[in-house]
Amino acid sequence: MAFPALVKGVHPDRRTVATGQAGKDPDVIVWDSADCTELQRLPQGYGNRGVTACCFSPDGTKLVCICTDNNHTMYIWDWKKKKVDTLNACRAHALMPVTLFFPFA
Repeated sequence: MAFPALVKGVHPDRRTVATGQAGKDPDVIVWDSADCTELQRLPQGYGNRGVTACCFSPDGTKLVCICTDNNHTMYIWDWKKKKVDTLNACRAHALMPVTLFFPFA
């Protein structure tokens, strides 16, 4: 079942984008915006209710995703390898450094 996209993040190459879904078992999908090819699908975990923010690191190798669950679970992905580098619960005050580190938000 497809769920609507809530957010998007733009890669530094300005061609690759990531969209975060709503729903009880959301994914972040990384796309080639030129031809709409799905490059990667990153599961955010059952029960996380959706993705409220996602953005790429300045070098484009990492993708941070923050979910809408009560803990605002944050995933930092090595998205090309489909590997989670960091998984944390965060609070609103933790979002400021993420926004400053990932300027393409």
